[in-house]
Amino acid sequence: MTVARRVALLLAVVVMLALAGSLAVHTLATRQALGTELASRNRDAAAVLALAMSLQPDEAAMRASATAQMARGAYLRVVLQRPDGSTVLDLSQPLGPRRAPAWFVGLLPLTPEPGTASVQREGATVSTVRVESSVAWALDALWDACAVTALLLAALAALAAALAVGLLRGWQRPLQATVAQAQALEQGRFVEAEEPSLPELRVLTRSMNAMVRRLREVFASQAEQVQVLQRQAQLDAVTGLPSRRHFVARLQAQLAEPGGPGAALILVRVLHLEAINERLGHEATDRLLVAAAGLLLAYVERVPGTFAGRLNGSDFALCLPLTGLASETADSLHATLLAALTARDSQATV
Repeated sequence: MTVARRVALLLAVVVMLALAGSLAVHTLATRQALGTELASRNRDAAAVLALAMSLQPDEAAMRASATAQMARGAYLRVVLQRPDGSTVLDLSQPLGPRRAPAWFVGLLPLTPEPGTASVQREGATVSTVRVESSVAWALDALWDACAVTALLLAALAALAAALAVGLLRGWQRPLQATVAQAQALEQGRFVEAEEPSLPELRVLTRSMNAMVRRLREVFASQAEQVQVLQRQAQLDAVTGLPSRRHFVARLQAQLAEPGGPGAALILVRVLHLEAINERLGHEATDRLLVAAAGLLLAYVERVPGTFAGRLNGSDFALCLPLTGLASETADSLHATLLAALTARDSQATV
C-alpha cells in the first residue's frame, strides 16, 4: 500500500469516528431535551385534567371526563386512584402513527416521568390522577433531528474527504508536474509548472521552467523566421497578393482537377506604370498598386474559390472557379479599378 493510500485510510477512519461521535452526542442531547419537555407536558396535562375532574360531581362523571380526553388522542395513559390507593380508572391506548421506524424507537425509547396531580373537592383530596402524554410527536422530532444531523454530517464528511483528497493531490502534484514537463518536451510542447511550496522541489521546478522558457524562445524565433521566409516566398512584398510562382502553382492545381467545373482567368495590367511612377513617385505608386490589389482581394473574400496574384510589376491575375460570369466580372472589375486608380492619378488607366 502506498503512502498516499495509508494517509487517506487514516484520515477516513479519524473522520468517521469523529462524525459518528458527533451524531451520537447530538442525538442523546436531543433525546434528553425532548424527555424534559415531555415530563413538563405531563405535569401540565395532569394539572389541567385534575382541575377538570374537580368540577365533576362524582366518580362516574370523572371517568366520563377522562374517557373524553383520552378519545382526543392527546394522552397515552390516564390513571385515576383514590386516596387509599385503589384504582378508579386506568385508560391506555397505542402509541399511534408516527414517522420514526420501529427499530429507532426501540433503540432510543422516550419514557418521560408521568405527570401527577390531585383532584380536589371542597378543599379535600378525593383522588389522584396520573397522566402520560403521547410521545409520537417527540419520537418523530427526534427521528427528524437525527436524520437531518446525519445528512449534515454526511455532507461534512464528503467535504472533509474532498479536502483530504485535494491535500494529498497537492502533495503529489509537484512530482506529477515535473514528469508532465519531461513528457511534454518529448512531444515538442513547452509547459511551465507552478512552483510548489515544498522547498525540496521548488528549486527543481524553477530550473525546469527556466529550461522550458529558453527552449520555447529558441523555437519561437525559428518559427518566426520560417514564417517570414514563407511570406517572402509566397506573397508580394508591396501588395500582399500571392506571388507569380505561388499563383501559377495554385492555378495549375485548379486546372488539374479531373471533372471540375473549369475556371476563368482575368488578367489586369496597369498601363504606363513607369510614367505613373515618374509623376507620383515611388511611394504613391505603391499605394496605387495596393489599392488595385485591395479590389482584387475584395472579390476573393466575396466569392468562395476565387484567388488572385501579382504576376509582375504592372500585371495582376484573378482566377474564378466558374466560367459563366467571366465577362461580366471583367467589365465590373475594369470599371471599379479604373475609378479607384484615376482617383489617385487622373491619367492612370487599366
